[in-house]
Amino acid sequence: MEGFSAGSILKDEIALTLHQLSGWRARERDMSQRLCQEECEIGTELLQMEQRTPRYSPYRYPEREKLQRRRSRVLEQGRRITVSCAEKADALHDRLLSLLNKHRQVTPEWREEAVEKGRQRVTKTTRS
Repeated sequence: MEGFSAGSILKDEIALTLHQLSGWRARERDMSQRLCQEECEIGTELLQMEQRTPRYSPYRYPEREKLQRRRSRVLEQGRRITVSCAEKADALHDRLLSLLNKHRQVTPEWREEAVEKGRQRVTKTTRS
């Protein structure tokens, strides 16, 4: 019944959490790239519009204002996504740390290693 031990279940949960974290990072990277591309396209349109705009046109040109509003919405969306992704990554990191700590407590190899390291430290300090 090795497959259903606490250590193996924790290993599976750790693997799942790592998979979720890498998937989340990939989605965040894709969203950031799309927003950056959209922001660049809007900036290009604004530059091209300045070249097309008559020299003595009014400062409040409706098409320019529309593009500037669109760019500010993209920037705001980017900030929201960044905050949301950071919160999600923090939650996944916390879960991963918790699972690793549980795994250390449950798995006997970790405990034996820790005890052996503790003994080595004690013998080093008593010899000195």
